[in-house]
Amino acid sequence: MGYIGKCWRRPSAPSDRIEVRLQVNTGSLTESTQQSGFSHVIPRIALTQSGGLDAAQARSLWQQGVDPKRPMPPVIVSYDSTLYNLSLPNNRNDLLKEALTYLANISGKLTITPVTVNHALSSEDMVATWPADTKEGWWRYRLKGSALLGHDPAEPLKQPVDAAKIQSFYEKWLHP
Repeated sequence: MGYIGKCWRRPSAPSDRIEVRLQVNTGSLTESTQQSGFSHVIPRIALTQSGGLDAAQARSLWQQGVDPKRPMPPVIVSYDSTLYNLSLPNNRNDLLKEALTYLANISGKLTITPVTVNHALSSEDMVATWPADTKEGWWRYRLKGSALLGHDPAEPLKQPVDAAKIQSFYEKWLHP
């Protein structure tokens, strides 16, 4: 487990955006067969929570955290990592502070209960996977014989969903 945080401003023009990234070095390869889908659902839960901000602040952060010229998914889950992405308007120190607060909270203070899991599952899935289409024939052919085949980052949760097991996975792999 590990975290990599990056925050930078593209140097082209004063109107450029500030990019904030949090990479968690945990993806679907850390899941057992019984935990399939956990690495995908945890970011979904995170996107439905306010991360230490009030609900209006969190909503505003995510609305302004997407670059309309180069939209990127808010979260990308792969086999070995999870990447949270925010692209903030320049000269908005308040948003930068909120982004850092939010990312710090989701990396250690995420609330996982049956209610939060059900809320996340009923909300729009804004979490992307890398590769984008893990079921694509050529990708599956390339993985033939690989351990990656049993650890699809797009795998749905097994039913019934046990929030306590998701919480345990979060604490083991995603909690600092």
